[in-house]
Amino acid sequence: MEDVLSQINSVPLDCISYIISLTSPRDTCMFSLTSTGFHSVADSDNTWKNFLPSDIATILSRAVNQVTFSSKKDLFVKLSKRHVLIDEGKLSFGYLREHLTYLLLASHFGGGSLSRIPGSINYQVCQRLIV
Repeated sequence: MEDVLSQINSVPLDCISYIISLTSPRDTCMFSLTSTGFHSVADSDNTWKNFLPSDIATILSRAVNQVTFSSKKDLFVKLSKRHVLIDEGKLSFGYLREHLTYLLLASHFGGGSLSRIPGSINYQVCQRLIV
């Protein structure tokens, strides 16, 4: 067992961070509970940046109110608890069940249902896009 642990400890932290980021945010939190070594890697910005869109800074610059956060994990948790209004309040952005989600105000589409929005990955009639 000690030999296995020494082999794991010899893996570069960037590699461990990358491997952990291929799991889900929930699994990443579980990894952080397994050992102090995994805790520091699983809580690092290097790991959590992979759960956020690559253009997160641009998206947050469009926010109606400034979003403050202490780490990428903190930002992910905040966006999971509460969406952020962007684009003058026409859209909201956040996470729903670990999926990147944009909520569209129906009033900006004439109050009708969304039959098709070009470029969207998924859509639902209730004006929720999960990207």
